Amino acid sequence: MKGIRIFLLVLIIIGIALLATHKVWVPKLVDQILLSEDVSVAPIVSTTTTNSVSNGTVSANWKTYKTPDSYNLTLEYPPFLSVDEDVISDDWPLGVSFFDPNNNDAEYLLVQIYRLGISSDESLFISADEYVSLFEDDIIMRSAVYINGRKMTHIKLSTDETEHYLIEHGKYLYVVLLAPEPDLQEIARTMLQSFKID
Repeated sequence: MKGIRIFLLVLIIIGIALLATHKVWVPKLVDQILLSEDVSVAPIVSTTTTNSVSNGTVSANWKTYKTPDSYNLTLEYPPFLSVDEDVISDDWPLGVSFFDPNNNDAEYLLVQIYRLGISSDESLFISADEYVSLFEDDIIMRSAVYINGRKMTHIKLSTDETEHYLIEHGKYLYVVLLAPEPDLQEIARTMLQSFKID
């Protein structure tokens, strides 16, 4: 009988400890569960001949953007959008903005490419996990998605509802940010569906 009481007391202490620390371990556990689930995004299956998006498919007259150098990224975008490339730093060698110059430069999609590993000033280790941890308090959704056969981490932030899609490939971390504005999202999501790394 004394052994059962000790066992129950130990269980109660463990339960209280887990309850007291749940804000630390529950979010991490949920993140791991979400990342281990296979959540798919449907691939592009057809094209149309208009300037618009039709059921999430790329139109025949869309342009193809290809990154310079060794980044090996291609992305389809509608012809009314302009593309702006910026070299930011050694750690962030390329930023690419797809925006509408006729609509107050409304940004539909932004691609950021970072070098993986220790930053040049040694203040940060650049990786998908580290990037996600920078926004840990603001993440309202996290999942894994497949786009053109590649698994990406998908997070949505509470601060502005921006959606981030991340993938590590070769020496780089690719981050794709979608416009949070509902009227831009259909085209931005269709552009994301065309995201390919060779």
